[in-house]
Amino acid sequence: MKRNRTPALAVGALLFFCPALMAGAATGLDLALDRFARGEWSACRREALRAALTAPTQTLARVLADSAGLRLQSTNAAALTRDLELAVEETTAPADTRALAAYEAGCARRKARNFQAAFGDFRNSLFLAADTELFARSGAALLALRREQPGVGSADSALTTLLDSLASALPPALLREDAAPQGAWMHRPVDWVVAFYRAQIGPAIGSRCSLQPSCSAYCLEAGREHGSLWALPLTADRLVREPGVVSAARQPVTVGGQVRYADALSDHDSILRRGEETEVGSQKSEVGSQKSGVSSQESE
Repeated sequence: MKRNRTPALAVGALLFFCPALMAGAATGLDLALDRFARGEWSACRREALRAALTAPTQTLARVLADSAGLRLQSTNAAALTRDLELAVEETTAPADTRALAAYEAGCARRKARNFQAAFGDFRNSLFLAADTELFARSGAALLALRREQPGVGSADSALTTLLDSLASALPPALLREDAAPQGAWMHRPVDWVVAFYRAQIGPAIGSRCSLQPSCSAYCLEAGREHGSLWALPLTADRLVREPGVVSAARQPVTVGGQVRYADALSDHDSILRRGEETEVGSQKSEVGSQKSGVSSQESE
């Protein structure tokens, strides 16, 4: 995301331009968030950095830029992780922004096999997150670390009790996803194919996808949800359906000034999800109650 630095102009000029700068930052931040959700890390980082240039105090822009840089396998991973840690410590930033920074720092440290530090980051994210999904992901990451590295975090008996109760409340798909860190072997083939496409083919042919999310983001999501064996058939099915979805024009959405048509993976993988969907609704409400319990526990 974009780091915004306001030029050192005269006070009068600064006040004059401030509303326009803030409007531009909001637009850039929205674009960065959209790219982040779609897994388009290069575009996310570019938009986040641009947003940060116009609003230096925008912590979320910095967090998105750092997170995208880590997903892009930056050689400066240690500095990006440290910057995320600094964002966690910014008590004036919204709790969910700090929680996201802690979660992304935990993912980076887990990947670097610094498990003790990763556990601490995920713990911070768990207690900071107001968003139910981020809370659930933090809990799933802590459970995965505890399985992979039994000694990590064992001294925190209160957290261990909480995680034991949380384990039965989390959706099975989320537990499977966080059981392996970013770049797990089941996801790698799809990640490699999409990374090659985005780096070598996409720039040459330009943006051609008329659907939202893009076909490459759809493929990544399918790989993370169902593994590489299902990702390619699901993506092929989407490519066949694309002309019909566009001609029907039932769910138009505007992304980056372009009109696209919504076509979510969840609308087409119900057979693969069978057996899980009946549990998810009740589990989400249980996760919400667990989150309320965590908030009261933290306040104590």
